[in-house]
Amino acid sequence: TWGDDRAHAIARMRRALAEYEVVGIRTTIPFFEWVLDDADFLAARFDTTFIDRKLADRRGAPFQTATAAEEDLAALAAALHMVLSAPAPSAERPSPPSRWRDQARVEGLR
Repeated sequence: TWGDDRAHAIARMRRALAEYEVVGIRTTIPFFEWVLDDADFLAARFDTTFIDRKLADRRGAPFQTATAAEEDLAALAAALHMVLSAPAPSAERPSPPSRWRDQARVEGLR
């Protein structure tokens, strides 16, 4: 983004990120919102190691957490997808079990 000064450009970027509505996939929007809220970034105290240092401080904490309702909806969507994408039952007799597959499973349990 651009602005009359750094603060104006940051404010415009915050607004632009807040206006995005992306569903169904993960995006980097929460990461950029996190950067824009960082005191060192706002004070222009950063260098080429800024992101690495800040991420190390987070110790893998997520940038965004799902609500219980969002998790329930995701579980429902996954179950629905599984049911709807399952092959239709066939009137044919199932094929006999594969001895190769069974042996591979036995080998894998050792």
